[in-house]
Amino acid sequence: MTREFGTSVAVFYNKFSPRSAVNIYRDIESSQCSAIGGVTQINSCPEVAQLYKCGVENVGAEVELMYRPRFVEGLELKGNLLVQQPKIEGANYTFTQEDKTPDGVITGYHYVQVSEDGRRPRRLAKFMANFTPSYDLRALTSLPLTIYGQYQYTGDRFSEATDTNVTLLPSYSIINLGAQYELTPRLMAQVHVANLRDSLTFTEGDPLFNDLLSPDGTRNRGVARPLFGRTIRASLTYRF
Repeated sequence: MTREFGTSVAVFYNKFSPRSAVNIYRDIESSQCSAIGGVTQINSCPEVAQLYKCGVENVGAEVELMYRPRFVEGLELKGNLLVQQPKIEGANYTFTQEDKTPDGVITGYHYVQVSEDGRRPRRLAKFMANFTPSYDLRALTSLPLTIYGQYQYTGDRFSEATDTNVTLLPSYSIINLGAQYELTPRLMAQVHVANLRDSLTFTEGDPLFNDLLSPDGTRNRGVARPLFGRTIRASLTYRF
């Protein structure tokens, strides 16, 4: 590493030991279940607490680069790339799913065996990248002003790690811009514009249910966490 150029490479391997978890589902074969018109009333069926184990293994690499060209004093280019291959170990369990007619009328229920083994954990992308150029205008103009930009890319992610009714959240990128002005050695003013292009996407799926899809896989709940639209923030920072 020199003042003009710097780089670092990190290769990692993580293995998180399986942890116990509990899955709750309805026992539709129980004699306690009641029926109306030959259709099981699911809420009358007893709940079953199913114990299972879930671990995570991940291998990957991260590269960070920095470049300060001698011919443009005050310019700094920084970036990093992350490539990883996370996967779940174990996590096999059961849930109860509705049987429905095309008109949406419930006609019964059946068991679905769910496995997360070998699948990618939810919300984790295999590839992410970040590029941040900045320019300190002090050398050129004597003004204590720094302008900067940021490009962030996040690859596609799964809303859940299960092997049924999984929604693939698409990859997305955002651009941020900003400026910092040093009013005094202790007081800094900043303006930051996040998501300059007003990009629209989902960052993660439903945190309460298994997926964006309904249990029978026919409807979309439309519940997810969106990427916030363009925002402008101004701030003052005082260093004591």
